[in-house]
Amino acid sequence: MRCLITGANGVFGYHIAQGMAHAGFETHLVVRDLEKGRTLISRLVAAGVSEDLLTLHVVDLHCIKSIEKLASNFSSEKPIDVLINNAAATSPQRVEVQGGVEMQWSANVLSYHRMTRAFLPHLLASKASPARCIFVASNYAGGLNVKDPEFKARAYDGDAAYRASKQANRMLARSWADKAPAEKLCVFSCHPGVATSAVSLGLGFDLDRSTHAAKAGSVTPLFLALTPIAQLANGCYYSDSKIKRCAFCEDDPLRRELWGLVESYA
Repeated sequence: MRCLITGANGVFGYHIAQGMAHAGFETHLVVRDLEKGRTLISRLVAAGVSEDLLTLHVVDLHCIKSIEKLASNFSSEKPIDVLINNAAATSPQRVEVQGGVEMQWSANVLSYHRMTRAFLPHLLASKASPARCIFVASNYAGGLNVKDPEFKARAYDGDAAYRASKQANRMLARSWADKAPAEKLCVFSCHPGVATSAVSLGLGFDLDRSTHAAKAGSVTPLFLALTPIAQLANGCYYSDSKIKRCAFCEDDPLRRELWGLVESYA
């Protein structure tokens, strides 16, 4: 079995990776910085993970060509059984990245969509039947404006941009679940938990620096990745390993508009 995790060197990503490797998965770790990736490997090995199960990939998730290059390293003979879109970023100032796209929209929304699209053939080739794709979203979500998602016409607000991106995560996960053949791929979104991280500090929240909080943030993503599929509900939003009603996901017209929007990006 094989999994792929973006944002693998993050506070939650580390524990998600550890959990997947301990479950016996060949664990592919997507990071942006090589040295941080090497440190991540060392930490995981020190925690008892077999280095043979770990593969590091340095990828610029802002760049569609970088994502597509990563996908080209895999084939139907080397499918992905679980894709966990976990990378996230925030900024107090409006910053543009590859292609002139606002950074949070690029990292927190477009990268999830592009990773899922690029790896769809590899997920559908999984012998797990179905494979799983998990969008790590948040309870801290709302305010999405599909007419101006990059804050080009409005004053930028880093907090508002983050919340909107997490709303988009939930909605896109439901849309992917609707579009993919359920017998081949199930897609979920979830709230991981609350802990101090680079993202929370960027939003001005120093929440909980304990190892317990960091590890707790991996519980729901791991629940969705490892629980027998018959016990899960495709397309649903989960928090504390339980289904939580998501009004955003129920807004079908807005979901269709959002889908068209993200598909319009190269």
